[in-house]
Amino acid sequence: MPKRPISRRQLLRGAACGVTAAVALPILEGMLNSNGNALAGGAPLPLRFGGFFWGNGVRLNAWVPQQTGPGYQLSPLLMPFAPMKDYISIVTGLGVYTDVYAAHFGPLMGTMSGAGGTPQGGLNYAFTRPTMDQVIADIIGTTTRFKSLEFGVAATDASDADFGSIAKAISHNGPNSPNLPEYNAIALYDRIFGDGFGEPGVSDVTIAVRKSVLDLVAEDAKALQARLGATDRQRLEQHLEGINDLEKQLAGGPVGEACPGKPPMPTSSFGIIDGPYDGTLDGQVQWEPLAAAQIELLAYALACDQTRVFTFRFSPCNDYTVYPGFPDFEPDPATTNTGSSMHGMTHEEGGDQPGVQQCVTFSMQNFANMLQRLMDMPEGDGHVLDNCAILGFTDVDEGQTHNYQQSNSLNGLPMVVAGRAGGALTHPGVHYRSPQQGDQPGEGSGRNASVVPLTLMQALGTGITTWGEGPGQATKVIDELLA
Repeated sequence: MPKRPISRRQLLRGAACGVTAAVALPILEGMLNSNGNALAGGAPLPLRFGGFFWGNGVRLNAWVPQQTGPGYQLSPLLMPFAPMKDYISIVTGLGVYTDVYAAHFGPLMGTMSGAGGTPQGGLNYAFTRPTMDQVIADIIGTTTRFKSLEFGVAATDASDADFGSIAKAISHNGPNSPNLPEYNAIALYDRIFGDGFGEPGVSDVTIAVRKSVLDLVAEDAKALQARLGATDRQRLEQHLEGINDLEKQLAGGPVGEACPGKPPMPTSSFGIIDGPYDGTLDGQVQWEPLAAAQIELLAYALACDQTRVFTFRFSPCNDYTVYPGFPDFEPDPATTNTGSSMHGMTHEEGGDQPGVQQCVTFSMQNFANMLQRLMDMPEGDGHVLDNCAILGFTDVDEGQTHNYQQSNSLNGLPMVVAGRAGGALTHPGVHYRSPQQGDQPGEGSGRNASVVPLTLMQALGTGITTWGEGPGQATKVIDELLA
């Protein structure tokens, strides 16, 4: 145990060459009560909410588990979750009842906000209400450095002229106010670690000036280590080693060389997809390293209480996104249903759509990688995922049909609920299959998708009892998901 109590808000600080840095700390023993299940002052460990989105649905016959309840078996496309099966629940057969003015994006608006969007079309498409993450952030995210953080991996998007702001983000504050994902891991590193030069358009990334953030805070870290017990010293060393590994990954080599002054505008080494397709793979995202870097930054931000709310837009929908392992293609300007993009394959691939299944498996694997990273981060008497409620969701049940309601024993909108929300979510997880008749007379195609956000809001202790409006409103939760 430490010689003196440690504040949960303590930071490691430092500066050099005009660059300042502040490194937040994970929860250490010295910040906890004697049982390790609450902060020293009696406050509970922080709860977090997150959303992981992948586009274009799933392949239902290979994704939906055959059994329901706590004893369900993972389906082939859910096998990436095997290491953390007890920490996930599968929800299937849901329906979206809000007005859907655009395929893919209409169900997404209904799921995220509990309401339909504006009906004008084109550039005027917009959310009419804040999305679930922002409503939750207004309650649990007001005391952290960032109210919410928005991460992204693949950034190929449908045209603004076709779908307006709804095509660019899954997090919205309200009409025409999207919280755009950050696809550049270096920019996110800068945002989390640096205080900024204060000059518009110039990034303050310590790795860009070849100066490790750990060099800047070394004296502060040394002073803190002198106050820590053996367990906390080891935890701090692991934390700092993890940051150093991330710096090397983003910089493409060692850091800690001489600091030359003001850095140039950094560029990502991961070939981020952004903008018009150029006919080559040169501009395509390097999925694995970028996703890994974003997950690492997310884990740091959550463990160090920099934010308690996030969205992770892994892939968009109705777009040209080409997943790993598929060849380049030349898109048809008249349609996005082309070639080896996932969206194209959902409409053009025959049979059981093995290409689509490969894309879905890849999305599930990266979602599982995120959950595993949170499970690897100790917190109190458990790990970070114990104190999270994370919703995995998509826009349609299958891309080839654009369906988002239940009409048989297999279809309807699918979701994944991960984490324990501090013990409020059921553990081990279950497969909950919605009845075809929902809670309201007009819900004849599965329970309203809004019941899942409402369930998570209540698990997080927000006090919210109603979510959505009109046909998207929910007043009941899924009892089977709650402990």
